[in-house]
Amino acid sequence: MNKKNILIIEDDVDLLANLKLLLIKENYEVSTAANGKVGIEKAKELLPDLIICDVLMPLTNGYEVLEELSKSKKTRSIPFIFLTAKVERNDIRLGMALGADDYLFKPFERVELLMAIKSRLSKREMLIADHVEEEKDNLKSKKSSEYELDDKLFITVNGAPSIITINEIKYISTLDHYTLLKLTNGKSIFIH
Repeated sequence: MNKKNILIIEDDVDLLANLKLLLIKENYEVSTAANGKVGIEKAKELLPDLIICDVLMPLTNGYEVLEELSKSKKTRSIPFIFLTAKVERNDIRLGMALGADDYLFKPFERVELLMAIKSRLSKREMLIADHVEEEKDNLKSKKSSEYELDDKLFITVNGAPSIITINEIKYISTLDHYTLLKLTNGKSIFIH
């Protein structure tokens, strides 16, 4: 099984180093960013499996990081856990409104962090599996709506309408804006 990659965005260098060490010991691949701006760049480049991000950082705060990553189709579905010392309801509501998946309040316990990570990664795996199944179902339904050999096609040949059945077509060849239909009866039809 592939190691999951976690990006930690945290401006407190001691906390960043401790989190990195803890998660490496838990068998995660860990990338780090010391500020929000670098964190956004790394998230877009690495497409990690999960992001842990401090809320209060200079230059680009955690809310701005989440808001920026939510704009991209590639990064908007990455699970996002906020770390914060702020415990005010309005701050939590803002983060949740922006799409945060979880909040951990500093100081937090090791077990609390690991449970939050495991929970978010499990949920992401389920969503990915559901998406794959949905795509398979879509492909199956598309295949069932394909043409049958006795279906008829309406075409225009030299300005005149014509109807042929699919089983009359031996092969189709195209070049630029022209299509050649070679029919089983030996006739050829050019279509522009």
